[in-house]
Amino acid sequence: MKFILLSAILFSITTFSYSQSEKETPKITTQQAERVSKEQFQKILENYQDIQIIDVRTAAEFSGGAIANAVNIDYMADNFEVKIKALDKNKVTLIYCQAGGRSAKALQLFKKAGFKRTAELQGGYSGWE
Repeated sequence: MKFILLSAILFSITTFSYSQSEKETPKITTQQAERVSKEQFQKILENYQDIQIIDVRTAAEFSGGAIANAVNIDYMADNFEVKIKALDKNKVTLIYCQAGGRSAKALQLFKKAGFKRTAELQGGYSGWE
């Protein structure tokens, strides 16, 4: 009986800790590049100032709707790497595409270009709406 009670208490603590960590604002530290949930992405938008939001979809996709204050730099364009190198590498940089495929690849290019603090929206814009 004690084992069952102890197991139930440990399960409750573990579940509470996990749900609390999901609600906290992710710390975007130097050299960090990660995929974050919609909730974490929103927390970053709310709690960090002077960030850059990069939408790596095509211009047509971007014109159909985008996250507020996002700048469109098409991942498929020949000059994508040139354009991202012109951005501030020290700012928190949030990246997204339509579903997560292009932004995952773009994240690696941002990292290679020397961006210090980047995060990619898991599920892309489709999961944002």
